Amino acid sequence: MLQLRLKELREQRGLSQQMLANAIGEAQSTIGCWESGRGAPRYKTLLKLADYLDVSLDYLTGRSNQQKCLLELSQQETALVLRYRQLTAGEKAMVGRMLELP
Repeated sequence: MLQLRLKELREQRGLSQQMLANAIGEAQSTIGCWESGRGAPRYKTLLKLADYLDVSLDYLTGRSNQQKCLLELSQQETALVLRYRQLTAGEKAMVGRMLELP
C-alpha cells in the first residue's frame, strides 16, 4: 500500500521523484524502488515523508484512509503519549489519579 500512496501523493503535489528525493535527503532511485515495491523506507524516513507530504503516517502506510490525524500533538505531547504507553497498568492508574482522570 505504501508504494501506491507514495506515488499518488507525490503526483498530486506535482513532484517528480527527484524533487521528493531532494526534499527528504534520499536518491531518486530510492524513491523509484519504494514506489515499485522493491524496498521500503526506514521509520525515520517514513516520518520525513509523512511530514513533507503533510499526511499522517497511518495514511501513508495504508493503515487509515484519513489523510490527517484528528488531533495534532506537539513533539512533547507525542513523547509523553509514547512514554505513557510503556508504563505498567499500575503506573497508568497512578498517572490517571494525578491528573484526576475518570
